[in-house]
Amino acid sequence: MEAFSREAGETKALSGLGDLIVSLDEAAEKFGIEKVKTIGGAYLAVCGLSVSRPDHARRMAQFAQEAVRIVAHSHRDFKAELNVAIGINSGPVVGGVVGRRKFLYDLWGDTVTLAKKLAVGKGDSTIRVTQSVRDRIGDQFQLVGPVQVELEGRAPIEAWQVSA
Repeated sequence: MEAFSREAGETKALSGLGDLIVSLDEAAEKFGIEKVKTIGGAYLAVCGLSVSRPDHARRMAQFAQEAVRIVAHSHRDFKAELNVAIGINSGPVVGGVVGRRKFLYDLWGDTVTLAKKLAVGKGDSTIRVTQSVRDRIGDQFQLVGPVQVELEGRAPIEAWQVSA
């Protein structure tokens, strides 16, 4: 997105990012995913927090695959190569409202931190999942791995890539 922003200008990039987020929001609604927030090009979403969903891991993986398709389709609109890196983890989180004047709902916890650290990629779009997610979706999706993922500030973990 940064390269596109430099080339096309901030106004066009912001408009394009807005359109992309709207498409992601529509996909999130389709799969029962709750968007928590967007910051720049980052999209934080959760499934099963407000509404209990026993199949939350499957829904997140489906949403991630759809997000990869949406971003790939946006190549035509942006006339630039866009990729997305997605990290999916499952576990406890703490949610709450921060601030007094401009409120912001956010999620915290090791579960969120680990998912964010998995959402790193260069080049092609990637969807990475932790062991806990793999255990829930293993036979429903084509998974590649495990691979050791080096995470800044923590011991390496095993992760699997979901084929998009």
